[in-house]
Amino acid sequence: MRKVMLFLAVFGLAGLIVLSLILCGCSRQGKKASSAAAEQMGKDLTSAFNSHDIDKLLSFYTDDIVYEDVPFGKIIHGKEEYRPFIKEFIAGAPDIKMELKSIMVSGDRYCMETIVSGTHTGHWQDLPATGKSFSSRGVSVGELRDGKIKQNTDYYDGSSLIGQLGIQPPAMAADPHVGTWKMNVAKSKFDPGPPPKSDTVTFTAQDNGIQLLDNYVDSDGKAYHLDFAVKYDGRDYPIKGNPDWDTVAYRKIDPNTFDIVFKKGGKEVTRGQDVFSEDGKKYSFTEKAKNAKGQDVNNTFVYSKQ
Repeated sequence: MRKVMLFLAVFGLAGLIVLSLILCGCSRQGKKASSAAAEQMGKDLTSAFNSHDIDKLLSFYTDDIVYEDVPFGKIIHGKEEYRPFIKEFIAGAPDIKMELKSIMVSGDRYCMETIVSGTHTGHWQDLPATGKSFSSRGVSVGELRDGKIKQNTDYYDGSSLIGQLGIQPPAMAADPHVGTWKMNVAKSKFDPGPPPKSDTVTFTAQDNGIQLLDNYVDSDGKAYHLDFAVKYDGRDYPIKGNPDWDTVAYRKIDPNTFDIVFKKGGKEVTRGQDVFSEDGKKYSFTEKAKNAKGQDVNNTFVYSKQ
């Protein structure tokens, strides 16, 4: 149920909002803020969250904030993606409150336990008001940069939460990558070319990501064996088997679309995208780069599931 997943992703933002307020306040006192100072700041700024001042809350994030909702595999990138979610969430539960249970800060890392409660009297995404009350305990962990939240991960009991609202738990969708895929050379396009001789890719599901094993044979018959494991969080992960790349980053756009960035020495050299068909039988990988001659490369690999 898409509406349940969207609701839960929005719900998880509440933990990040208060966490941002608490920890940024502590950071301004210095990285070695005492536990007493962290606790007092948490109490003071929890009150600020409970006032529902959206602009103030957003001011505590980095522009490239990455938020991850673990129970339902939702990742959001960038401060401006938060604004409509936060606004609608508060409007859907005007009495929403956060209670701080505990907080720990160490350098630029943090961990906080909270209880979020309220009444679902408004519209959340495509979930109409249920009129039911909810209360959920969760833990938020993450990382600071220059006194602001740059990354946050929320853990909470999603099944309990949607049960309180009387919603049927959704079936979790399988990752469309999973399986073995063989390239169809005739349907693929390579500019400027020439096309490779073959390519077979096997994906295995990982925690909010995938592992890839790729057996690739180029136009000259040279074989490459690509190997990497990534999460869909936009971060750089090591890659083996291609001299042109040493890291890869994946970002999930929607259930069937994934943006990909390959880098060498920290510099972007190739940008790509995986797009899967609705029936799960085909997918395409498009890439844009420059070759050794400085020419623009625009390739589209078309695969069929085996």
